[in-house]
Amino acid sequence: MLAPPVPPTQSHSIAAETEPATKKARKKPRTLMCGHWFQRTWDLAHALNRNEKIECFAAVTDLRDALVVLRAAIPPADLILCSSYYPLEDVQEMLLDYEGEDIKILIAQPNHMNEKGVESVAEWAGHMVDSNSYLPRSGVLSPTGYMRRLSATSQNSEKSNQ
Repeated sequence: MLAPPVPPTQSHSIAAETEPATKKARKKPRTLMCGHWFQRTWDLAHALNRNEKIECFAAVTDLRDALVVLRAAIPPADLILCSSYYPLEDVQEMLLDYEGEDIKILIAQPNHMNEKGVESVAEWAGHMVDSNSYLPRSGVLSPTGYMRRLSATSQNSEKSNQ
């Protein structure tokens, strides 16, 4: 027969309450996955959740959709992880229209998924989160950026309809 558990002593419970904050488990970043191919995007989103370092709450295949999801996310996203299809400048430009202050950016390495697979990309992303290695949210934006191209296309379309 097993002995009943010993209740904590006064000194034990005080020690537990005064443990340093550094010992607390780090929160998994709430992540939006933005890929190019629908199936691969979803496969990577599932792999990210399986590796237990990232919580992927949504996956999209377009930067405009990413902005809509980011604006609607409650609680807000901590991280946007994009495929290498999206240049950093385009992601930075899209985030100019996002009010959330603390979002971080990761962009997968070119051909990583093609050469090593979904699980390898998820492992890489987990390592980047662990090492706090993110890309800058703002930088020098290209005058021919993604959102500017979309805006120009919309304006040209409106002119042709008049």
